[in-house]
Amino acid sequence: MTVPEPLTAEDLDHAARQALREPTVVAGPALARYPTAFDYGMALGIDATRGGRLWAASIAGGDDHRAFVVLRRSDDGGGTWSDPVTLVDPDDPDDPDDPDDPLRRRSLVGAVWVDPANRLWLFFDQAVTYFDGRAGLWCMVSPDADADTLTWSAPRRIDDGAPLNKPVVLDDGTWLLAGSLWDRSRIETPARTPRESWPRNPYADSFHELDSRRGVTVLRSRDDGATWRRLATVRFTPPDYDEPRLVQRRDRTLWMTARVASGGLAESYSHDGGASWTPPRPSPVIRQPNSRHALQRLRSGALLLVKNGTELDRAAPGHGRHQLTAFLSRDDGVTWTSGLLIDARSKVAYPDVAQLPDGDVCVSYDYNRSTHGHFLLVRLTEADIAAGRPDRIHRTVISRADPDALARRLRREALADGEPPHPSPARKDHHHA
Repeated sequence: MTVPEPLTAEDLDHAARQALREPTVVAGPALARYPTAFDYGMALGIDATRGGRLWAASIAGGDDHRAFVVLRRSDDGGGTWSDPVTLVDPDDPDDPDDPDDPLRRRSLVGAVWVDPANRLWLFFDQAVTYFDGRAGLWCMVSPDADADTLTWSAPRRIDDGAPLNKPVVLDDGTWLLAGSLWDRSRIETPARTPRESWPRNPYADSFHELDSRRGVTVLRSRDDGATWRRLATVRFTPPDYDEPRLVQRRDRTLWMTARVASGGLAESYSHDGGASWTPPRPSPVIRQPNSRHALQRLRSGALLLVKNGTELDRAAPGHGRHQLTAFLSRDDGVTWTSGLLIDARSKVAYPDVAQLPDGDVCVSYDYNRSTHGHFLLVRLTEADIAAGRPDRIHRTVISRADPDALARRLRREALADGEPPHPSPARKDHHHA
């Protein structure tokens, strides 16, 4: 392999400035220049409109500097799904730069949300390399989530960091969004790139001025998302990707749960609308492996929790991403129902929740994102969850990796690793996994 030329300070400064530019949003006729068959699939999330349409967002490209956001829709309750409707690919495909250059811009995490006015929001991050120490939390909005054609606002950057979960609307109409400015330990050496001879990420010593704000960032909007104000930073330890969830309890207390590197869940509370938070502590009730969970209030008032592991107070066997299971609480998390096993397999992860107008609950998640790339949907009722009815689970595929594209990627990775050039078992996802 040819040793790449050393990067200059000008190279790094230029790439960092590019990360502050609006990303490339691909929709309508422009989608024709993109393939619809991808070689990777990681779930971001799902939401439902007033009219019953489902919107689902995922990551294609990889869990690395090649990542971009894919948005699809279903108009039959999740039975069938469209080809991509919108892509957010920060690195313009018409740019002559090397598409494998790890200094290209990427979008690696995000969230899709339908707000109370039935507008469709897409939140996403943008950075160069896997993580450059700063990233950026961006959003764009379309005025009618049930429209035949989406009309997107210009993307705008509202803070440093990254989002992965939907905002919540408090009982006074305030919107809260919990993002995350990742810890410096996430500034990792790029893998499988023409610059893989780099001993470390070139941004490893950058953006130290942000170190005091690393952790979960709580943002507030009181004008339906027109402006956002940073309220607080909550630092969970040992730090990981955070992936915070927010719910407002009936006593108006805010409950935040987050992922930590040691596994399990940690939690924090706010009694003043999100301005200040209690010191985070491990949850005394909920155990979860080091992975994302879903926690959301349903229209009935019940809380729905989706995590790995069939027992509330135990992680899945081996602390792995097995046994995706749903639990209900009707007393704001004091007690929970026995779990309903949604998917017993290993490598099932990153759940999110939506509720259709008829009350049906939809849970999206991914399966074996590197070697199958399945983005899946389970549809069931709240009563089914409460009664523990696995026979009522209906599973559909939102998208899957294309076998030919997947085989090509696996061959490339095997060659890069010095292995025989044929499809091989999945390498472990080395970042979000």
